[in-house]
Amino acid sequence: MSETKKPLRVLLARASVDAPRLMFPDNPWVGIPIGLLYLESALKLAGNSEIKILDGMAYPDFKCIRNPDSDGRFGLTDAEFEKAAVAFKPDLICFTVVAGRYLPDTLKAIRLVKEALPDAFIICGGHDVTARPQEYLYSDAPINAVVVAEGEEALVGLTDALRKGEPWQQIGGVAYVNEDGKFIKNPSKAIHDLDRYRLEFDGINLEQYFELYRQGFGGRKNISLRGNYRATFITTSRGCPYPCKFCSIYQTMGRRMRYHSVAYVLDLITRLVREHGVNHIHFEDDHLTADRERFKEIMRGIIERKLNITWDTPNGVRADSFDQEMLDLAKAAGVVYLMFGIESGDQQVLDKIIHKHLDLNVLEKTLAMCKKTGIDTMALFMIGLPGETREQIMRTYHYAFSLQRKYHTVPFLSLFKPFYDTPLYHTSKEQKFLIDFDKEADRPKNIPDMLFTPLMIETGEFNVEYLSKIYRNYMIRMGFTSTFNWMRITGRRPFLLLRLLGQFVRMAIGNHRQFNKVVFDFFWGAMIYPKSLLRRGDGIHWWLYEAAHRPAEKFTPAPR
Repeated sequence: MSETKKPLRVLLARASVDAPRLMFPDNPWVGIPIGLLYLESALKLAGNSEIKILDGMAYPDFKCIRNPDSDGRFGLTDAEFEKAAVAFKPDLICFTVVAGRYLPDTLKAIRLVKEALPDAFIICGGHDVTARPQEYLYSDAPINAVVVAEGEEALVGLTDALRKGEPWQQIGGVAYVNEDGKFIKNPSKAIHDLDRYRLEFDGINLEQYFELYRQGFGGRKNISLRGNYRATFITTSRGCPYPCKFCSIYQTMGRRMRYHSVAYVLDLITRLVREHGVNHIHFEDDHLTADRERFKEIMRGIIERKLNITWDTPNGVRADSFDQEMLDLAKAAGVVYLMFGIESGDQQVLDKIIHKHLDLNVLEKTLAMCKKTGIDTMALFMIGLPGETREQIMRTYHYAFSLQRKYHTVPFLSLFKPFYDTPLYHTSKEQKFLIDFDKEADRPKNIPDMLFTPLMIETGEFNVEYLSKIYRNYMIRMGFTSTFNWMRITGRRPFLLLRLLGQFVRMAIGNHRQFNKVVFDFFWGAMIYPKSLLRRGDGIHWWLYEAAHRPAEKFTPAPR
Protein backbone atom coordinates (compact mmCIF):
# COMPACT_ATOMS: atom_id res chain seq x y z
CA MET A 1 0.00 0.00 0.00
CA SER A 2 1.49 3.36 -0.98
CA GLU A 3 2.34 5.95 1.62
CA THR A 4 -0.35 8.54 2.20
CA LYS A 5 -1.02 11.34 4.65
CA LYS A 6 -4.72 10.60 4.50
CA PRO A 7 -6.34 8.87 7.47
CA LEU A 8 -6.68 5.13 6.99
CA ARG A 9 -10.27 3.99 6.62
CA VAL A 10 -10.84 1.08 9.01
CA LEU A 11 -13.94 -1.11 8.97
CA LEU A 12 -14.57 -3.08 12.17
CA ALA A 13 -16.91 -5.92 11.25
CA ARG A 14 -18.86 -8.89 12.54
CA ALA A 15 -20.33 -11.24 9.94
CA SER A 16 -23.95 -12.30 9.65
CA VAL A 17 -24.58 -15.98 10.39
CA ASP A 18 -26.53 -18.91 9.01
CA ALA A 19 -27.97 -20.48 12.15
CA PRO A 20 -29.03 -24.15 12.28
CA ARG A 21 -32.09 -23.19 14.32
CA LEU A 22 -33.62 -19.87 15.30
CA MET A 23 -35.68 -20.97 18.32
CA PHE A 24 -34.37 -20.65 21.88
CA PRO A 25 -31.90 -21.85 23.09
CA ASP A 26 -30.17 -22.39 19.74
CA ASN A 27 -30.91 -18.96 18.29
CA PRO A 28 -27.97 -16.56 17.93
CA TRP A 29 -27.36 -14.33 20.93
CA VAL A 30 -26.29 -10.87 19.80
CA GLY A 31 -24.80 -8.58 22.38
CA ILE A 32 -23.32 -5.14 21.97
CA PRO A 33 -19.93 -5.69 20.22
CA ILE A 34 -17.87 -4.58 23.19
CA GLY A 35 -14.63 -5.88 21.64
CA LEU A 36 -15.13 -3.73 18.55
CA LEU A 37 -15.87 -0.73 20.77
CA TYR A 38 -12.52 -1.20 22.53
CA LEU A 39 -10.78 -1.36 19.15
CA GLU A 40 -12.61 1.77 18.04
CA SER A 41 -11.50 3.55 21.21
CA ALA A 42 -7.86 2.56 20.66
CA LEU A 43 -7.93 3.79 17.05
CA LYS A 44 -9.54 7.09 18.06
CA LEU A 45 -6.91 7.58 20.74
CA ALA A 46 -4.12 7.00 18.20
CA GLY A 47 -5.71 9.25 15.57
CA ASN A 48 -5.13 9.05 11.82
CA SER A 49 -8.08 6.72 11.19
CA GLU A 50 -11.64 6.96 9.99
CA ILE A 51 -13.63 4.19 11.63
CA LYS A 52 -16.92 2.44 10.94
CA ILE A 53 -18.48 -0.49 12.79
CA LEU A 54 -20.46 -2.91 10.63
CA ASP A 55 -22.26 -5.53 12.70
CA GLY A 56 -23.94 -7.94 10.31
CA MET A 57 -25.62 -9.89 13.12
CA ALA A 58 -27.40 -6.88 14.59
CA TYR A 59 -29.95 -6.45 11.81
CA PRO A 60 -32.03 -9.60 11.30
CA ASP A 61 -35.38 -9.61 9.56
CA PHE A 62 -37.55 -10.31 12.61
CA LYS A 63 -40.60 -11.29 10.56
CA CYS A 64 -38.55 -13.73 8.51
CA ILE A 65 -36.80 -15.43 11.41
CA ARG A 66 -40.10 -15.93 13.25
CA ASN A 67 -41.34 -17.86 10.22
CA PRO A 68 -41.02 -21.65 10.60
CA ASP A 69 -39.86 -21.79 6.97
CA SER A 70 -36.97 -19.36 7.55
CA ASP A 71 -33.73 -20.24 5.77
CA GLY A 72 -31.81 -19.67 9.02
CA ARG A 73 -30.18 -16.41 7.94
CA PHE A 74 -29.61 -14.14 10.92
CA GLY A 75 -28.54 -10.61 10.14
CA LEU A 76 -27.81 -8.65 6.99
CA THR A 77 -28.05 -10.46 3.69
CA ASP A 78 -24.89 -10.90 1.66
CA ALA A 79 -25.96 -8.07 -0.63
CA GLU A 80 -26.67 -5.72 2.29
CA PHE A 81 -23.38 -6.54 4.01
CA GLU A 82 -21.40 -6.04 0.80
CA LYS A 83 -23.17 -2.77 -0.01
CA ALA A 84 -22.44 -1.33 3.45
CA ALA A 85 -18.79 -2.35 3.27
CA VAL A 86 -18.25 -1.01 -0.25
CA ALA A 87 -19.95 2.29 0.58
CA PHE A 88 -17.37 3.00 3.30
CA LYS A 89 -14.42 2.23 0.95
CA PRO A 90 -12.19 0.79 3.69
CA ASP A 91 -8.42 0.36 3.41
CA LEU A 92 -8.38 -2.12 6.30
CA ILE A 93 -11.15 -4.52 7.34
CA CYS A 94 -11.00 -6.20 10.73
CA PHE A 95 -13.37 -9.11 11.39
CA THR A 96 -14.02 -10.23 14.96
CA VAL A 97 -14.77 -13.89 15.74
CA VAL A 98 -15.54 -14.86 19.32
CA ALA A 99 -16.73 -18.46 18.85
CA GLY A 100 -15.80 -21.38 16.63
CA ARG A 101 -19.35 -21.76 15.32
CA TYR A 102 -18.93 -18.44 13.47
CA LEU A 103 -15.79 -19.45 11.54
CA PRO A 104 -17.60 -20.55 8.30
CA ASP A 105 -19.77 -17.43 8.26
CA THR A 106 -16.76 -15.16 8.74
CA LEU A 107 -14.75 -16.82 5.97
CA LYS A 108 -17.75 -16.49 3.67
CA ALA A 109 -18.06 -12.76 4.44
CA ILE A 110 -14.33 -12.24 3.87
CA ARG A 111 -14.48 -13.84 0.44
CA LEU A 112 -17.49 -11.66 -0.36
CA VAL A 113 -15.92 -8.31 0.57
CA LYS A 114 -12.52 -9.15 -0.90
CA GLU A 115 -14.12 -9.72 -4.29
CA ALA A 116 -15.82 -6.33 -4.05
CA LEU A 117 -12.80 -4.57 -2.45
CA PRO A 118 -9.71 -6.29 -3.87
CA ASP A 119 -7.26 -3.69 -2.49
CA ALA A 120 -8.49 -3.90 1.10
CA PHE A 121 -6.16 -5.37 3.73
CA ILE A 122 -8.12 -7.98 5.72
CA ILE A 123 -7.39 -9.22 9.22
CA CYS A 124 -9.25 -11.28 11.83
CA GLY A 125 -9.13 -11.17 15.60
CA GLY A 126 -11.03 -12.41 18.62
CA HIS A 127 -11.04 -15.37 20.92
CA ASP A 128 -11.47 -18.12 18.34
CA VAL A 129 -8.79 -16.59 16.12
CA THR A 130 -6.38 -16.51 19.05
CA ALA A 131 -7.04 -20.17 19.82
CA ARG A 132 -6.41 -21.41 16.27
CA PRO A 133 -4.86 -18.75 14.01
CA GLN A 134 -3.66 -21.28 11.43
CA GLU A 135 -7.25 -22.36 10.73
CA TYR A 136 -7.87 -18.84 9.44
CA LEU A 137 -4.59 -18.15 7.70
CA TYR A 138 -4.48 -21.47 5.84
CA SER A 139 -8.15 -21.32 4.86
CA ASP A 140 -9.23 -20.45 1.33
CA ALA A 141 -10.33 -16.98 2.47
CA PRO A 142 -8.02 -14.08 1.46
CA ILE A 143 -6.84 -13.08 4.93
CA ASN A 144 -3.64 -11.02 5.09
CA ALA A 145 -2.97 -11.46 8.81
CA VAL A 146 -4.62 -12.20 12.14
CA VAL A 147 -4.31 -10.59 15.56
CA VAL A 148 -3.89 -12.86 18.58
CA ALA A 149 -4.63 -12.11 22.25
CA GLU A 150 -5.64 -8.52 23.07
CA GLY A 151 -6.08 -6.59 19.86
CA GLU A 152 -5.96 -2.89 20.67
CA GLU A 153 -2.23 -2.20 20.43
CA ALA A 154 -1.67 -4.63 17.56
CA LEU A 155 -4.42 -3.00 15.51
CA VAL A 156 -3.07 0.49 16.19
CA GLY A 157 0.42 -0.59 15.14
CA LEU A 158 -0.85 -2.32 12.02
CA THR A 159 -2.98 0.68 11.04
CA ASP A 160 -0.07 3.06 11.47
CA ALA A 161 2.26 0.88 9.39
CA LEU A 162 -0.24 0.54 6.55
CA ARG A 163 -0.95 4.26 6.56
CA LYS A 164 2.75 5.05 6.27
CA GLY A 165 3.47 2.27 3.79
CA GLU A 166 5.93 0.65 6.22
CA PRO A 167 6.49 -3.10 6.91
CA TRP A 168 3.95 -4.49 9.35
CA GLN A 169 5.27 -8.05 9.74
CA GLN A 170 7.12 -7.39 13.03
CA ILE A 171 4.23 -5.88 14.96
CA GLY A 172 3.58 -7.62 18.27
CA GLY A 173 0.45 -9.77 18.42
CA VAL A 174 0.26 -10.20 14.63
CA ALA A 175 0.39 -13.63 12.95
CA TYR A 176 0.67 -14.31 9.24
CA VAL A 177 1.94 -16.74 6.60
CA ASN A 178 5.14 -15.61 4.91
CA GLU A 179 6.09 -15.97 1.25
CA ASP A 180 7.48 -19.45 1.91
CA GLY A 181 4.16 -20.60 3.40
CA LYS A 182 5.55 -20.62 6.94
CA PHE A 183 3.30 -19.62 9.85
CA ILE A 184 4.74 -16.72 11.86
CA LYS A 185 3.30 -15.48 15.17
CA ASN A 186 4.81 -12.45 16.87
CA PRO A 187 4.63 -12.40 20.68
CA SER A 188 2.06 -10.08 22.22
CA LYS A 189 2.19 -8.04 25.41
CA ALA A 190 -0.57 -7.63 27.96
CA ILE A 191 -2.20 -4.20 28.17
CA HIS A 192 -2.08 -2.73 31.67
CA ASP A 193 -3.50 0.79 31.30
CA LEU A 194 -7.08 -0.20 30.50
CA ASP A 195 -8.56 3.16 31.48
CA ARG A 196 -7.05 4.84 28.43
CA TYR A 197 -9.74 3.17 26.31
CA ARG A 198 -12.88 5.20 26.92
CA LEU A 199 -15.84 3.43 25.39
CA GLU A 200 -18.22 5.51 23.28
CA PHE A 201 -21.45 4.26 21.75
CA ASP A 202 -22.17 6.68 18.93
CA GLY A 203 -20.60 4.27 16.41
CA ILE A 204 -23.41 1.74 16.88
CA ASN A 205 -27.18 1.92 17.16
CA LEU A 206 -27.78 0.92 20.78
CA GLU A 207 -31.53 0.93 20.26
CA GLN A 208 -31.15 -1.89 17.73
CA TYR A 209 -29.38 -4.05 20.32
CA PHE A 210 -32.10 -3.30 22.86
CA GLU A 211 -34.66 -4.41 20.29
CA LEU A 212 -32.71 -7.65 19.83
CA TYR A 213 -32.99 -8.22 23.59
CA ARG A 214 -36.70 -7.40 23.52
CA GLN A 215 -37.26 -9.89 20.70
CA GLY A 216 -35.35 -12.64 22.55
CA PHE A 217 -31.99 -12.47 20.72
CA GLY A 218 -29.92 -10.47 23.19
CA GLY A 219 -26.33 -11.24 24.15
CA ARG A 220 -27.39 -12.84 27.43
CA LYS A 221 -30.64 -14.04 28.96
CA ASN A 222 -31.52 -11.36 31.48
CA ILE A 223 -34.30 -11.13 34.00
CA SER A 224 -37.67 -10.27 32.48
CA LEU A 225 -38.45 -7.17 34.50
CA ARG A 226 -40.47 -4.52 32.75
CA GLY A 227 -38.25 -2.66 30.30
CA ASN A 228 -35.16 -4.67 31.15
CA TYR A 229 -34.40 -5.38 27.52
CA ARG A 230 -32.28 -2.21 27.77
CA ALA A 231 -29.33 -4.35 28.80
CA THR A 232 -25.66 -4.53 27.95
CA PHE A 233 -22.56 -6.22 29.24
CA ILE A 234 -19.29 -4.73 30.40
CA THR A 235 -15.94 -6.01 31.60
CA THR A 236 -14.26 -4.21 34.48
CA SER A 237 -11.06 -6.29 34.40
CA ARG A 238 -9.03 -8.69 32.28
CA GLY A 239 -7.30 -11.92 33.16
CA CYS A 240 -7.75 -14.79 35.61
CA PRO A 241 -4.98 -16.33 37.75
CA TYR A 242 -6.55 -19.78 38.16
CA PRO A 243 -5.16 -22.74 36.14
CA CYS A 244 -8.46 -24.45 35.23
CA LYS A 245 -7.50 -26.91 32.50
CA PHE A 246 -10.75 -26.64 30.52
CA CYS A 247 -10.78 -22.84 30.27
CA SER A 248 -9.45 -20.98 27.24
CA ILE A 249 -9.68 -17.35 28.37
CA TYR A 250 -6.01 -17.24 29.39
CA GLN A 251 -5.11 -17.46 25.69
CA THR A 252 -6.60 -14.02 25.07
CA MET A 253 -6.47 -12.25 28.42
CA GLY A 254 -3.64 -13.99 30.25
CA ARG A 255 -3.48 -15.08 33.88
CA ARG A 256 -2.42 -11.79 35.42
CA MET A 257 -5.29 -9.62 36.67
CA ARG A 258 -5.54 -6.10 35.25
CA TYR A 259 -8.25 -3.66 36.22
CA HIS A 260 -10.21 -0.66 35.10
CA SER A 261 -10.25 1.80 37.97
CA VAL A 262 -13.35 2.03 40.13
CA ALA A 263 -13.90 5.57 38.85
CA TYR A 264 -13.79 4.35 35.23
CA VAL A 265 -16.30 1.56 35.91
CA LEU A 266 -18.75 3.85 37.70
CA ASP A 267 -18.43 6.52 35.00
CA LEU A 268 -19.13 3.90 32.30
CA ILE A 269 -22.22 2.55 34.06
CA THR A 270 -23.46 6.07 34.80
CA ARG A 271 -23.15 7.08 31.12
CA LEU A 272 -24.92 3.92 30.01
CA VAL A 273 -27.78 4.57 32.44
CA ARG A 274 -28.26 8.31 32.05
CA GLU A 275 -27.36 8.82 28.40
CA HIS A 276 -28.64 5.56 26.90
CA GLY A 277 -31.30 4.24 29.28
CA VAL A 278 -29.50 1.02 30.18
CA ASN A 279 -31.07 -0.56 33.25
CA HIS A 280 -29.44 -3.99 33.36
CA ILE A 281 -25.71 -4.81 33.37
CA HIS A 282 -24.09 -8.16 32.71
CA PHE A 283 -20.68 -8.18 34.41
CA GLU A 284 -18.68 -10.42 32.06
CA ASP A 285 -15.36 -10.39 33.95
CA ASP A 286 -13.55 -13.70 34.17
CA HIS A 287 -12.86 -13.00 37.86
CA LEU A 288 -15.05 -10.11 38.97
CA THR A 289 -14.27 -10.51 42.67
CA ALA A 290 -10.50 -11.08 42.46
CA ASP A 291 -10.03 -7.83 44.40
CA ARG A 292 -12.70 -7.86 47.09
CA GLU A 293 -12.23 -4.26 48.22
CA ARG A 294 -12.45 -3.01 44.64
CA PHE A 295 -15.69 -4.97 44.15
CA LYS A 296 -17.11 -3.41 47.31
CA GLU A 297 -16.19 0.08 46.09
CA ILE A 298 -18.00 -0.53 42.79
CA MET A 299 -21.10 -1.72 44.65
CA ARG A 300 -21.02 1.29 47.00
CA GLY A 301 -20.65 3.61 44.02
CA ILE A 302 -23.73 2.13 42.30
CA ILE A 303 -25.71 2.59 45.51
CA GLU A 304 -24.46 6.12 46.26
CA ARG A 305 -25.11 7.32 42.71
CA LYS A 306 -28.63 5.87 42.84
CA LEU A 307 -28.20 4.29 39.43
CA ASN A 308 -31.20 1.98 40.01
CA ILE A 309 -29.93 -0.86 37.84
CA THR A 310 -30.17 -4.61 38.07
CA TRP A 311 -27.14 -6.73 37.29
CA ASP A 312 -25.91 -10.31 37.08
CA THR A 313 -22.78 -12.39 36.49
CA PRO A 314 -23.61 -14.75 33.58
CA ASN A 315 -19.96 -15.59 32.96
CA GLY A 316 -19.67 -17.07 36.46
CA VAL A 317 -17.93 -15.98 39.66
CA ARG A 318 -15.91 -17.90 42.23
CA ALA A 319 -17.91 -18.93 45.28
CA ASP A 320 -14.83 -18.89 47.52
CA SER A 321 -14.27 -15.16 46.95
CA PHE A 322 -17.38 -13.84 48.72
CA ASP A 323 -18.06 -12.74 52.26
CA GLN A 324 -21.26 -11.49 53.88
CA GLU A 325 -20.46 -7.81 53.41
CA MET A 326 -19.97 -8.34 49.67
CA LEU A 327 -23.33 -10.10 49.40
CA ASP A 328 -25.13 -7.37 51.35
CA LEU A 329 -23.66 -4.70 49.08
CA ALA A 330 -24.45 -6.74 45.96
CA LYS A 331 -28.09 -7.05 46.96
CA ALA A 332 -28.37 -3.34 47.74
CA ALA A 333 -26.75 -2.53 44.38
CA GLY A 334 -29.39 -4.51 42.46
CA VAL A 335 -27.99 -7.99 41.88
CA VAL A 336 -30.48 -10.30 40.17
CA TYR A 337 -28.50 -13.48 40.56
CA LEU A 338 -24.98 -14.75 41.07
CA MET A 339 -23.82 -17.46 38.70
CA PHE A 340 -21.19 -19.68 40.28
CA GLY A 341 -18.77 -21.73 38.21
CA ILE A 342 -18.73 -25.06 40.07
CA GLU A 343 -18.16 -27.41 37.10
CA SER A 344 -18.32 -30.73 39.03
CA GLY A 345 -19.91 -32.19 42.14
CA ASP A 346 -16.99 -34.58 42.57
CA GLN A 347 -14.02 -33.20 44.50
CA GLN A 348 -11.63 -35.58 42.75
CA VAL A 349 -12.68 -34.25 39.34
CA LEU A 350 -12.21 -30.69 40.55
CA ASP A 351 -8.78 -31.39 42.00
CA LYS A 352 -7.27 -33.95 39.64
CA ILE A 353 -8.90 -33.46 36.23
CA ILE A 354 -9.75 -29.79 35.82
CA HIS A 355 -7.59 -28.21 38.60
CA LYS A 356 -10.42 -25.94 39.67
CA HIS A 357 -9.05 -25.45 43.20
CA LEU A 358 -12.53 -25.10 44.65
CA ASP A 359 -13.54 -26.66 47.97
CA LEU A 360 -17.18 -27.80 47.77
CA ASN A 361 -17.60 -27.23 51.51
CA VAL A 362 -16.63 -23.56 51.07
CA LEU A 363 -18.98 -23.35 48.10
CA GLU A 364 -21.94 -24.51 50.18
CA LYS A 365 -21.19 -21.96 52.88
CA THR A 366 -21.41 -19.21 50.25
CA LEU A 367 -24.67 -20.61 48.84
CA ALA A 368 -26.11 -20.70 52.35
CA MET A 369 -25.16 -17.03 52.82
CA CYS A 370 -26.81 -16.14 49.51
CA LYS A 371 -30.01 -17.94 50.50
CA LYS A 372 -30.05 -16.14 53.86
CA THR A 373 -29.42 -12.79 52.13
CA GLY A 374 -32.20 -13.40 49.60
CA ILE A 375 -30.03 -13.54 46.47
CA ASP A 376 -30.97 -15.96 43.69
CA THR A 377 -28.11 -18.24 42.68
CA MET A 378 -27.29 -20.43 39.71
CA ALA A 379 -24.49 -22.89 39.17
CA LEU A 380 -22.58 -24.02 36.09
CA PHE A 381 -21.77 -27.72 35.79
CA MET A 382 -20.26 -29.79 33.00
CA ILE A 383 -20.14 -33.51 32.37
CA GLY A 384 -18.13 -35.66 29.99
CA LEU A 385 -14.59 -34.64 30.90
CA PRO A 386 -11.62 -36.74 29.78
CA GLY A 387 -10.83 -39.15 32.60
CA GLU A 388 -14.27 -38.77 34.20
CA THR A 389 -16.16 -41.95 35.07
CA ARG A 390 -19.89 -42.56 34.77
CA GLU A 391 -20.07 -42.69 38.55
CA GLN A 392 -18.50 -39.22 38.78
CA ILE A 393 -20.85 -37.91 36.10
CA MET A 394 -23.88 -39.08 38.06
CA ARG A 395 -22.40 -37.67 41.25
CA THR A 396 -22.31 -34.25 39.60
CA TYR A 397 -25.88 -34.71 38.34
CA HIS A 398 -27.26 -35.53 41.79
CA TYR A 399 -25.09 -32.93 43.54
CA ALA A 400 -26.46 -30.21 41.26
CA PHE A 401 -30.03 -30.99 42.31
CA SER A 402 -29.06 -31.33 45.96
CA LEU A 403 -27.92 -27.70 45.84
CA GLN A 404 -31.28 -26.75 44.39
CA ARG A 405 -33.07 -28.50 47.25
CA LYS A 406 -30.88 -27.01 49.99
CA TYR A 407 -30.14 -23.52 48.68
CA HIS A 408 -32.58 -22.98 45.76
CA THR A 409 -29.55 -22.83 43.44
CA VAL A 410 -30.66 -23.44 39.85
CA PRO A 411 -28.28 -25.90 38.14
CA PHE A 412 -27.11 -25.34 34.58
CA LEU A 413 -25.65 -28.46 33.07
CA SER A 414 -23.68 -28.66 29.83
CA LEU A 415 -21.51 -31.11 27.97
CA PHE A 416 -17.75 -30.58 28.15
CA LYS A 417 -16.36 -28.92 25.03
CA PRO A 418 -12.63 -29.27 24.27
CA PHE A 419 -11.76 -25.68 23.40
CA TYR A 420 -8.82 -25.43 21.05
CA ASP A 421 -5.32 -25.36 22.51
CA THR A 422 -6.42 -25.80 26.15
CA PRO A 423 -4.75 -28.47 28.32
CA LEU A 424 -7.81 -30.73 28.18
CA TYR A 425 -7.97 -30.32 24.42
CA HIS A 426 -4.44 -31.68 24.14
CA THR A 427 -5.26 -34.47 26.60
CA SER A 428 -8.28 -35.43 24.50
CA LYS A 429 -6.28 -35.28 21.30
CA GLU A 430 -3.43 -37.40 22.67
CA GLN A 431 -5.84 -40.07 23.91
CA LYS A 432 -7.83 -39.99 20.63
CA PHE A 433 -11.05 -38.89 22.32
CA LEU A 434 -11.89 -36.11 19.84
CA ILE A 435 -14.96 -36.46 17.63
CA ASP A 436 -15.72 -33.93 14.89
CA PHE A 437 -19.52 -33.84 14.92
CA ASP A 438 -19.66 -31.60 11.87
CA LYS A 439 -18.54 -34.70 9.96
CA GLU A 440 -20.71 -37.21 11.80
CA ALA A 441 -23.89 -38.38 10.08
CA ASP A 442 -25.34 -39.92 13.26
CA ARG A 443 -25.23 -36.81 15.40
CA PRO A 444 -27.88 -37.13 18.16
CA LYS A 445 -31.21 -35.59 17.22
CA ASN A 446 -33.39 -33.26 19.30
CA ILE A 447 -30.45 -32.01 21.36
CA PRO A 448 -29.97 -28.24 21.58
CA ASP A 449 -27.30 -27.10 19.15
CA MET A 450 -25.79 -24.91 21.87
CA LEU A 451 -24.57 -28.08 23.60
CA PHE A 452 -22.26 -28.89 20.72
CA THR A 453 -19.15 -27.47 19.21
CA PRO A 454 -17.70 -29.08 16.11
CA LEU A 455 -15.38 -30.95 18.49
CA MET A 456 -16.73 -33.21 21.25
CA ILE A 457 -15.17 -36.15 23.03
CA GLU A 458 -16.06 -39.81 23.57
CA THR A 459 -14.12 -42.13 25.85
CA GLY A 460 -14.34 -45.74 27.01
CA GLU A 461 -16.62 -44.52 29.81
CA PHE A 462 -19.17 -42.57 27.77
CA ASN A 463 -20.24 -41.38 24.34
CA VAL A 464 -22.17 -38.27 23.34
CA GLU A 465 -25.46 -40.16 23.14
CA TYR A 466 -25.07 -41.23 26.77
CA LEU A 467 -24.32 -37.65 27.83
CA SER A 468 -27.22 -36.33 25.78
CA LYS A 469 -29.60 -38.72 27.51
CA ILE A 470 -28.47 -37.40 30.89
CA TYR A 471 -28.95 -33.87 29.61
CA ARG A 472 -32.51 -34.58 28.48
CA ASN A 473 -33.31 -36.01 31.91
CA TYR A 474 -31.75 -32.95 33.51
CA MET A 475 -33.90 -30.56 31.44
CA ILE A 476 -37.12 -32.36 32.39
CA ARG A 477 -36.17 -32.48 36.06
CA MET A 478 -35.07 -28.84 36.14
CA GLY A 479 -38.35 -27.81 34.55
CA PHE A 480 -40.36 -29.61 37.21
CA THR A 481 -38.24 -28.46 40.15
CA SER A 482 -38.14 -24.84 38.96
CA THR A 483 -41.92 -24.83 38.47
CA PHE A 484 -42.42 -26.24 41.96
CA ASN A 485 -40.03 -23.67 43.43
CA TRP A 486 -41.88 -20.84 41.67
CA MET A 487 -45.26 -22.08 42.90
CA ARG A 488 -43.91 -22.37 46.45
CA ILE A 489 -42.59 -18.81 46.44
CA THR A 490 -45.46 -17.12 44.61
CA GLY A 491 -48.34 -19.38 45.67
CA ARG A 492 -49.60 -16.96 48.30
CA ARG A 493 -50.44 -14.34 45.66
CA PRO A 494 -54.24 -14.42 45.07
CA PHE A 495 -55.46 -15.29 41.58
CA LEU A 496 -51.90 -15.21 40.20
CA LEU A 497 -52.00 -18.66 38.60
CA LEU A 498 -55.45 -18.14 37.06
CA ARG A 499 -54.45 -14.83 35.56
CA LEU A 500 -51.28 -16.27 34.05
CA LEU A 501 -53.15 -19.22 32.57
CA GLY A 502 -55.64 -16.82 31.03
CA GLN A 503 -52.85 -14.78 29.50
CA PHE A 504 -51.22 -17.89 28.06
CA VAL A 505 -54.52 -19.00 26.48
CA ARG A 506 -55.18 -15.59 24.92
CA MET A 507 -51.68 -15.45 23.52
CA ALA A 508 -51.78 -18.99 22.14
CA ILE A 509 -55.00 -18.13 20.30
CA GLY A 510 -54.11 -14.63 19.19
CA ASN A 511 -50.37 -14.65 18.49
CA HIS A 512 -49.00 -18.18 18.28
CA ARG A 513 -45.69 -17.12 16.74
CA GLN A 514 -44.97 -14.95 19.76
CA PHE A 515 -46.24 -17.64 22.13
CA ASN A 516 -43.06 -19.77 22.15
CA LYS A 517 -40.86 -16.78 22.90
CA VAL A 518 -43.01 -15.70 25.81
CA VAL A 519 -43.17 -19.23 27.25
CA PHE A 520 -39.37 -19.34 27.23
CA ASP A 521 -39.25 -15.81 28.65
CA PHE A 522 -41.56 -16.82 31.46
CA PHE A 523 -39.61 -19.95 32.34
CA TRP A 524 -36.17 -18.30 32.24
CA GLY A 525 -37.50 -15.20 33.98
CA ALA A 526 -40.29 -15.80 36.46
CA MET A 527 -39.48 -19.41 37.32
CA ILE A 528 -35.72 -19.10 37.52
CA TYR A 529 -35.61 -15.77 39.36
CA PRO A 530 -38.82 -15.68 41.45
CA LYS A 531 -37.26 -13.97 44.45
CA SER A 532 -35.72 -11.26 42.31
CA LEU A 533 -39.00 -10.52 40.58
CA LEU A 534 -41.06 -10.39 43.74
CA ARG A 535 -38.46 -8.41 45.64
CA ARG A 536 -38.62 -5.65 43.04
CA GLY A 537 -42.42 -5.58 43.19
CA ASP A 538 -42.74 -5.69 39.42
CA GLY A 539 -45.61 -8.13 39.64
CA ILE A 540 -44.84 -11.12 37.46
CA HIS A 541 -48.55 -11.44 36.70
CA TRP A 542 -48.44 -8.11 34.82
CA TRP A 543 -45.45 -8.29 32.48
CA LEU A 544 -46.13 -11.59 30.73
CA TYR A 545 -48.92 -10.68 28.32
CA GLU A 546 -48.08 -7.00 27.97
CA ALA A 547 -44.44 -7.61 27.07
CA ALA A 548 -45.40 -9.58 23.99
CA HIS A 549 -47.62 -6.88 22.51
CA ARG A 550 -46.37 -3.57 23.87
CA PRO A 551 -44.12 -1.48 21.57
CA ALA A 552 -40.66 -0.58 22.77
CA GLU A 553 -40.56 2.23 25.30
CA LYS A 554 -38.93 5.49 24.28
CA PHE A 555 -36.01 6.77 26.28
CA THR A 556 -35.12 10.41 26.86
CA PRO A 557 -31.53 10.97 28.04
CA ALA A 558 -31.07 12.77 31.33
CA PRO A 559 -29.82 16.37 30.96
CA ARG A 560 -26.08 16.69 31.40
